[in-house]
Amino acid sequence: MSALLFASTEPTSKHILESANAITTQVVPTSAQFSHMQHILLSSGSSTFEIQSAINTCSKQGGVVELQEGNYLSGPLHLKSGVYLQLDANAVLTSLPYTSYPNSTMPQNFITAENAHTFGIIGTGCIDGNGAAWWQAFKSAPHQATFKRPRLIYFQNCHDIYIANITLKNSPSFHIVPLQCKNVVVSNVTIATDTPSPNTDGIDPASTTSMVIENCHISDGDDNIAIKAQKGPSKYIYIIHNHFGLGHGLSIGAQTNSGVSNIYALNNSFSGTTTGIRIKSPLGSVGSVKNLYYINTTMNGVGTAFELSAYYPENTIPKAGTSLATASGASLIARDIYISHLTATQVSKNAMLIVGSPQNPFTRILLQNVAISSAQGAIIRNATLTATQVNIIPQSGPAYILQEGGKVKQTKNQG
Repeated sequence: MSALLFASTEPTSKHILESANAITTQVVPTSAQFSHMQHILLSSGSSTFEIQSAINTCSKQGGVVELQEGNYLSGPLHLKSGVYLQLDANAVLTSLPYTSYPNSTMPQNFITAENAHTFGIIGTGCIDGNGAAWWQAFKSAPHQATFKRPRLIYFQNCHDIYIANITLKNSPSFHIVPLQCKNVVVSNVTIATDTPSPNTDGIDPASTTSMVIENCHISDGDDNIAIKAQKGPSKYIYIIHNHFGLGHGLSIGAQTNSGVSNIYALNNSFSGTTTGIRIKSPLGSVGSVKNLYYINTTMNGVGTAFELSAYYPENTIPKAGTSLATASGASLIARDIYISHLTATQVSKNAMLIVGSPQNPFTRILLQNVAISSAQGAIIRNATLTATQVNIIPQSGPAYILQEGGKVKQTKNQG
């Protein structure tokens, strides 16, 4: 899909779906292709060595390693080009516990791949990261910033990746991380991790291009999705028909230094997330986000419907009237953000929180056909918001709380 020029009209749902389908068609093998692949069947109780040996064997010509119904306790596994790990119904692949995980002070991620292509994880079984002991060790660590925990699924410099139909839970940290990857499809995946479970993000595309996340149900202890750009840009990511439960929302950041653009979120729903749509970056870092489209969104019982902030974490946002530029002048640059047909009910905090920095005010933020009922109105600071057919109904106070540099342009609905 070619880059779209930002305008007052949204890209059509048809255009978004066609672009996402083009990626899916390239990545997902057909039933006929799967049926002709080599299959290696493993039975309940197979060891780490047996699973990895099957993966190595399949990698010679491509194939499927199939975990049949049963329980599998395993250490770290490495997927390879041409290999699909399939978990059948009632197959549960569980990570070794914290106390016996190899090299737990510098642990490998549980399922990894590097420089691989045309592979994935499929089936209706479950991968359990056995994370509770990791979470407790992290909480007890004297230096949490240096305490390492494995990701559940971590792929780097890979392309044509297919993850479908599985259930993931209890990752020690993030559940799915494609880093510097291209052509990735995550479809019909359930992520169900109890809270509190620190930093258990659901899906974190990082410096990744051409990705589809569709028909997923995600509940976890941190961001449901977090798009990052620390080692290259993230762009052309399609987030379609997902449901987000417990978690911190559909996020971009905090690492945005290489740029995030052309994100298309269509037909998504939120229930009980702390934030709905969330864009975050710490003051002092360089980064930009642009050409972001959020279309046909419903929310109920979220904390804040839309948050866009050049200050992260939230407790670093200065009090109104005290926003000061950093000495370096570095802050998030955000523009060309389009939110259309959003309905949010029972929002427990502010309808929106949009806080730019004085040196880089946010521009070209367009809201159209938006209805939000909330405890308080929308805070706008160092940002210009254009609102067409926007109805914010706060329980107390004004609909818009305009702080320094905050502007709202009300326009009539065209057409």
